[in-house]
Formats: sequence, C-alpha cells, structure tokens
Amino acid sequence: MREILVVWLLFLSICTSAQYYSSGSDPARLSWQQVKTPVVQLVFEESMQKEALRLAAFMDSVAPHIAGTLNHRPKRISLLLHNHSAYSNGFVSWAPKRSEFFTMPSQDLQSTDWLEHLAIHEYRHVVQIDKLNQGFTKWLSYLIGQQATGGVLGLYLPMWFLEGDAVIAETTLTQSGRGRSYAFNNELKAQLLSRGAFSYDKAYLGSYRDFVPDYYKMGYLLTAKPASSMVLSYGKTPFNMWAETVGT
Repeated sequence: MREILVVWLLFLSICTSAQYYSSGSDPARLSWQQVKTPVVQLVFEESMQKEALRLAAFMDSVAPHIAGTLNHRPKRISLLLHNHSAYSNGFVSWAPKRSEFFTMPSQDLQSTDWLEHLAIHEYRHVVQIDKLNQGFTKWLSYLIGQQATGGVLGLYLPMWFLEGDAVIAETTLTQSGRGRSYAFNNELKAQLLSRGAFSYDKAYLGSYRDFVPDYYKMGYLLTAKPASSMVLSYGKTPFNMWAETVGT
C-alpha cells in the first residue's frame, strides 16, 4: 500500500505548478500587484506602485544596451520587489527563473539610483545565464527543466566572470558604478603593491593566512583587461567602445 501511495504522489506532482522561494520576509497581509512589459513581469506591493512603474520603464529602455555586447535578448523574466526589509541586495536565480530586488539602498551607495543600479547589474546576469540555454543545454532543459541551465552555469562559469562582467555593465552604462570607485579597487591595488599577485586559486578561493579581495574585484579587472588592451591599441575609452557596440 505504501509503494502505491508513493507512485501516486509522483504522478500527481507532474501536474502541479507550485513555486518556491528562499528569500524575503514580507508580511502575509500585503496586497501584491504586477505589471508586464516586454522585458519584465514586475511583482510589487501596492505602496511601491509609483517606483515599480518607473523601474519597469527604465528596464525596458536600458535592456537593449545591457544585452548588446552579448548579442542576446532574453525572454521576459519575473522580478519581485521586497520593500519590507532592511536588507540591501538583489539577485538572479534559475529554477525557478526569477530576479528579486531588496529596495533598501545600500550604505555604500553610488550616485546612481539604487533600483537603477540593481536593474543594470542584475539584468546583465539575466542575459549571461539565459544565453547559456542553447545547444546541449537547451536539449538537456527538455529533460530536467531550468535546473539544466543552472547546472551548466555552476560547472563552467566562475563567479568572478559573472560578477566582473556585471560590474563592467554598471560602470559603463552609468556615470558612477563600482569600477570608478576608489573604495572598490583599493584592496586589490594595495595587495598588488605590497604582496604582489597571488596564484589564481588563492585569488579566487581566498586564504586563511592573507587577506584576499573578493571575486567582484578580481573579476572586474580580469574581464576588463580586453577592453584595456583595446584602449592602448586604439586610443578609445571603455565607455566609447561599449557605446559603439550597443549603438548609443
């Protein structure tokens, strides 16, 4: 009887469509609304309506420029705004495919509006990950769903590449961005001047003996290196090259 019940539950799960989440502390009393654009399905609490509509319009306008250098236009993604939290962050996750923004501004905020900063940085992650869903990965996704894209991402793309590339996006498409910040770059500069360059494994995985800057700093300089080489060769700034690529 137990085996029959297990088999019945397995077949029942095929027709379910429930989602799950692992973040947010929003009160159950909140009334949620949504707005759909070609780029995003934005889910927000009703008191955030004005900011949500502004964010949706901004994402529609900036999405082609964020995606331009990867020559890929993702399908619409769901975006959830958490405005009942003191946590400051944003993330993109697959399985289920979504993005979530925590609207409390960070204490080390740049001059760029916080939600616009998150939109540029996190949507670049959307483009990066969605572009993986082709070839073998796409065929694999027919068998195991969105977990296929997430699995390939974890196996083949290091975090320093993902975050470094996103920092380049926020730096080139705004008048601020962490790439222009001394506070963002000073740790790695101090290490290179005082201790020299660490091995790849130590620079990426960290050390119990020495202070090692995180992979955001490492990734920004590694992914920006090709642009720096072009600057030396052609006398163009990274912003000029990005603008020419995306047609701005």
